[in-house]
Amino acid sequence: FFFSDNQQGSTMQHLTICVALSGAILAQGDPSIQPIRYDDHKVLRFTPKSAEDVETLHNLLTHSQSSANANISLDFWQPPSRALLPVDVRCRADIGQCSMLETFSADNGIPLQTLIDDLQNLIDEEKHEKRDLQAEWTHSYHEYDEIINHFRELIPKVGKIATLVSIGRSHQGREILAVKIHGASGAENSSALRSGKPIVYMEALIHAREWITGASMYWMIEHILSHYGTTSREGERITRIVEGVDMYFTLVTNPDGYVYTQTDRMWRKTRSPNAGSTCVGTDPNRNWDFHWCEAGTSENPCSDQYCGPSAASEIEVESVQNFIKKLGDDLKVFVDFHAYSQLWLTPWGWTADLPPRADYDAQQACAKSATDALERVHGTRYTYGPVSTTIYPASGSSLDYAYGVCGVQLAFGPEGRDTGQHGFLLPASEIVPSGQENLEAVLAMAEVVLNKQ
Repeated sequence: FFFSDNQQGSTMQHLTICVALSGAILAQGDPSIQPIRYDDHKVLRFTPKSAEDVETLHNLLTHSQSSANANISLDFWQPPSRALLPVDVRCRADIGQCSMLETFSADNGIPLQTLIDDLQNLIDEEKHEKRDLQAEWTHSYHEYDEIINHFRELIPKVGKIATLVSIGRSHQGREILAVKIHGASGAENSSALRSGKPIVYMEALIHAREWITGASMYWMIEHILSHYGTTSREGERITRIVEGVDMYFTLVTNPDGYVYTQTDRMWRKTRSPNAGSTCVGTDPNRNWDFHWCEAGTSENPCSDQYCGPSAASEIEVESVQNFIKKLGDDLKVFVDFHAYSQLWLTPWGWTADLPPRADYDAQQACAKSATDALERVHGTRYTYGPVSTTIYPASGSSLDYAYGVCGVQLAFGPEGRDTGQHGFLLPASEIVPSGQENLEAVLAMAEVVLNKQ
């Protein structure tokens, strides 16, 4: 920290008292019986002006996550990365965490604003929208069983243009299910993972609380299926692309974590136990077997960035790794959807070094095609570039594995809507526009691949 001795001592003592009280309060009750509430929780945004400010915020993050109790940590929705990029932090107003951050801001001269004043209110609004029985299925958020059952009923009805594929099972035994859209050209080999066509693989909900990634994907799937084979201009384009590429959509990559968000809406990790710790779960996007547990991760099981006890220790990660390796050279595009920030991220995450020039140029050109297509839908602007230099270092990630191990040149990790107004609690009204934008980006990437054939 960049405090005077007196400032440092008083602020750190205040933080310790605040987080200890937070742990005591959140530990009461059985979270499996009733949902955890986020009354008096706020999200505050720091805007670091310099590298020194970034380092100061890094120290705050490190101190708050050094405890063996997950409940006492500040929740950094957007961790420190570089000057002028926002740092979003969830805090508890009722026990003084938020006022401590205000003091921290004043003491260090780092601008601070309130991004979300009442987190529970956003959660309540989301639940109300979720219960809207009048809405079309793809216009609402759904629980895991509803999602799996919906696509088990839908896919057999669409004819021989799509197939369900089981990728594996979660720690608690839930299926990791994908929809493969192959069109009529892939009907004869629908049960085979590879048909000889280029493959575009996409996954959602590897981070459990990022609900919009799944809901917008389900809209995309149904839109493609309903327009395939039609004579409209859009239908003809979709049909041409689907006849040229196979598309995989993994519906819920982290099933146990997603189920647990019905109890704790802010849950991010898997739900596997950690030996020697009462804290549960591993960050599944820091657990892939490529530069595992290096920059941008934590070895603390209570951290949201915990890399796990070993590379690919999480059965969900191991299952997807094994699956995409089976796709071999046919796998041309890998996309792991995330939220939030409106970024289209490319390799590398583990280092600030760039990939070889030819690969880097191809990645940036494809990202530009995707974000240009996306922007044309509703005017939403995305920034694109390597993970480590665009947002923050993140080793052991899915896109680095896809590129570094599987050789998928066009590997991406988009961070979707919005830029912080709702954060991870995007209203259901954003599902369709998010789906429309993502679909255009996906179609543009598929056309990049087809144009190379």
